[in-house]
Amino acid sequence: MAHMLGAADSGIPQAILSTASVITEIAEKVQVNSDAARRLSRRVNELGIIATTEMEQSSDEGSSESWKAGFDDFQKAIDAAKDRLVSLSRRSYLSQLLNQKRDADALDAASEHVQQAFDRLKISTLVDLHSLSMTVTQPLERGSALRALEDTFGEFGALASATSLPPAPQLFFGRDHETESLVGAITAQAGGNVAILGGPGMGKTSLAVTALHDARVIARFADRRYFVACDAVDGESGMITAICSSLGIATGDGKAARAKLVKALEIRPSLLVLDNFETVWEAAQQRTSAEDNLQLLSSVNGLSLILTARGAERPAGIPWTQPMLPPLSPVSEDSAKQIFASIASIDESQPVFDQLIRELDNIPLAVTLLASQAQFEPIDSLFARWTQFRTAILQRGDGGSRLTSLDVSIGLSLQSPRMLASPEAKTVLSLLSLLPLGAARSDFAVWASHIPGADRALATVLQNSLAFRTPDDRVRVLCPIREYMLAHHPVDTAALRPLFAHYFGLADSDPERNLLNSSPDIITAVSREVENLDSIIRYALAAEVDLAATLEAAAWSIELFCYKGLGSCDLLPLALSVARSSHFQDLTARLLMVSAELSVSGSLSLGSSPIELLEEARSLSLAAGNYERGAEAMLFMSQFLPPDEAVKTCEEARSVLKQHHFAELEAQVHHFLATAYWRLGQIAAARSSFREAIITARSLQPPRLGLLGDITFQSTTVDLNDCRVLDGIATLRDAISILEEAGDVLLLPWAHFHLGAALLWQGFSTEALDQFSTALKLSKSGPDDATLEMTCTRSLIEAHVLRLDDEGANSALQGGRLRRQSRPEVWPHGDCAMLRAQAELLRLQRDFTGCRMALFSALNCIKHDDSIPSRNNRVHTICSIGEVEEESGNLADARNWFILSVILYANGQRRTDSLRALTLLAQVVDDATAENLLQSVMLPLLRCGLPRYLALALRLSAGIAERRGERDLAIHRARSSLRMYDSIDASYERKKSVASLRALGIDLGS
Repeated sequence: MAHMLGAADSGIPQAILSTASVITEIAEKVQVNSDAARRLSRRVNELGIIATTEMEQSSDEGSSESWKAGFDDFQKAIDAAKDRLVSLSRRSYLSQLLNQKRDADALDAASEHVQQAFDRLKISTLVDLHSLSMTVTQPLERGSALRALEDTFGEFGALASATSLPPAPQLFFGRDHETESLVGAITAQAGGNVAILGGPGMGKTSLAVTALHDARVIARFADRRYFVACDAVDGESGMITAICSSLGIATGDGKAARAKLVKALEIRPSLLVLDNFETVWEAAQQRTSAEDNLQLLSSVNGLSLILTARGAERPAGIPWTQPMLPPLSPVSEDSAKQIFASIASIDESQPVFDQLIRELDNIPLAVTLLASQAQFEPIDSLFARWTQFRTAILQRGDGGSRLTSLDVSIGLSLQSPRMLASPEAKTVLSLLSLLPLGAARSDFAVWASHIPGADRALATVLQNSLAFRTPDDRVRVLCPIREYMLAHHPVDTAALRPLFAHYFGLADSDPERNLLNSSPDIITAVSREVENLDSIIRYALAAEVDLAATLEAAAWSIELFCYKGLGSCDLLPLALSVARSSHFQDLTARLLMVSAELSVSGSLSLGSSPIELLEEARSLSLAAGNYERGAEAMLFMSQFLPPDEAVKTCEEARSVLKQHHFAELEAQVHHFLATAYWRLGQIAAARSSFREAIITARSLQPPRLGLLGDITFQSTTVDLNDCRVLDGIATLRDAISILEEAGDVLLLPWAHFHLGAALLWQGFSTEALDQFSTALKLSKSGPDDATLEMTCTRSLIEAHVLRLDDEGANSALQGGRLRRQSRPEVWPHGDCAMLRAQAELLRLQRDFTGCRMALFSALNCIKHDDSIPSRNNRVHTICSIGEVEEESGNLADARNWFILSVILYANGQRRTDSLRALTLLAQVVDDATAENLLQSVMLPLLRCGLPRYLALALRLSAGIAERRGERDLAIHRARSSLRMYDSIDASYERKKSVASLRALGIDLGS
């Protein structure tokens, strides 16, 4: 429209085109009735361009009054349409929504009014043409000039009345670039020849028809636009006959028909679309004839040619316009969503919607067919049916044609002469369909080497656009085609085995099968094939092919997720079920071990507790003679046993290892013994065992950085809980360095979290925030650790509250709620963490009633869970209730909660937490008791490295001194308290302390 507008002279053409341009701009901004607005815009543009082009080619002198009146009438109709659209666009969104149906009818009525005005204009034009023709023909009625004129234009008259085009697609998204390239090529002065290629369902015909109805194409070719469906053509000579029939040309013998066709087409610029051209061309016996016909058509002056064809190969012998249009690929994800949403009214925020679009691989026909069903079926139900029936549901109506069934469309490609000429092509396509990420060139050469003519078969698959090459040189099959092949063309076992052997061999690239200590190069190489491996394992398990090798690969891939965060653990229930039913004891034990790991992290629940899973793993391993795994199960199990039983179990594991000469696991024995001793309250023994574990781990050859990082990290538990916070922080920083070097994505986020928690104890809230944020970021690249996510969220909010950052706390809480929504509906630990997080924010907002309710609800969530994490959560929540009661003035209640938390912390060997709770208790007891408490905690707080709580102790001591009349001592301790607060980042507690001191009459400024 812009180029037409620039070329138009002043007067009526300029006014019409200007109005049409305004309508286009407004239509693009309409929200509620966008389809109706765009229909109106398209009609105004198409008719406006035709009308103004005709007017510019006519002289004012030759125009009748009725002809000019017709243009005035047409201009008024367009102006009225513009006014209607402007009025609509100025109303509020709600008003548009409430009057949607009425407005749509009004826009359609305006569009119809424009069409009627154009029809009246055409009648005026025809009257003028008739008058003009009479003037011209009367002097020539009986002369040879008239006969020559009839000979020349006789065919043109037939052409003008024979045009029949498919309607323009009403919903066409994601092909703007291709449309522009196509329209630009065919409307060039010299004409253009364009082949639209691509696989099934890509929208080749839709693109061609869209171009046919483009306003610029209409302006150039008017009614000399023709569409021929080649799939309805019979025989080698049928194509010319079909084209002649479409143009309204009477045909005789082949030569005469060709001559008539050329003569008719070269009179004025014409456009011809040959749809589904492959049906008359790809068979070997038809190629020469079809390409001869194309050469004939390309030689016609003024003829632009579009052909659509399945595959990636263009017919030879015709000068294709440069640059050539690449074969159509899937549309973008946004465009696919736009197609879907324009057909069905859905909530695009539903996670299942994104997943469904991704599984359709953005193939336009697949999206369109599924969206048509979403008009009457909920999206989650539709996704469930897709999961079960796959491409069988991708149809509309009876699904009898390529346009209403993706299965039919894919089937046509498979039955093409090119595919049938290469018998192995279908086998190659079926094998590729097992690989969602596609096959690397080097890998294909390995696993397809047994297939005769594998390279030629692959070339045939690519030639038919049933697969494509990715930018990283892989050959990939789109998801709907993969699903169709797996459902309708399964591969026999003999052809599968080389593929299985290649991908199952990925686990063998790790010589020790120890993912905690695998080299980064191995992990990087394997990460590129994880999704392929998962797909092949599922297929092999379902087909019950080579079960032992398949289960080995399954266990390794699940461990890859557990320890390195690559892939997923979705395969675990199926693999475990098959291993059990097939009586593979050792493989079942291996899968049970990783199940316990994932259960602890909250990534997966199989309905059994970790200790139940590990006990079964121990029993099966020992029965199968795998004493190493049996001992590992015992060590892991010790974490969930009472402390005295844990020590005995670790010693039993050590005995098994010594008896069967597995000395390399000695470091793990020391590690788990240390944890058991610490829980038993034998701190010295715990320190000694951790020291031995670290020494043993450092001595291992080759170095086991993953193991060393794990033990170093776990050893900080003793320091951090034994009033050695500074030592614990230093060791945590060492552990983080080792874990980073080892590439340990499982423990590294937890190490950052614990460092943040220790810094928060000290009062360094800003640095703590950095550590919590790092932990959350790392967790996204590692295993799906739901527990870590929710624990980090709660601690993030606590740090924001300490900084008096209401906005940051609110933002963190919203993020936590989104994470919680994506987790299981029943998840006590996650709910407890979220309620504690919410309580922190309510406390900052001084909503003590709401805060108290949230904390009691948090306790209720975990009241039936006696695991160590839940015990810790319980006592932390109890201590928080004490803090709320103290701030709200309920000192007696606060005292009871603090005393309870001190006892529980002591019972759990959490001396540092006991020290913090004793300091908090000093706030709510009488001065004599408080003084004794403060005298007992102040020096340990200093040595421990807890300035945040030392500042509180100094402030409480200042209050006691002031109440005793020791003014100088009170001021001295108050100043020391504020200096301590100024050295850290605890604005919330500093503000509270300043207010308390002022209440005592000690005002040291802000």
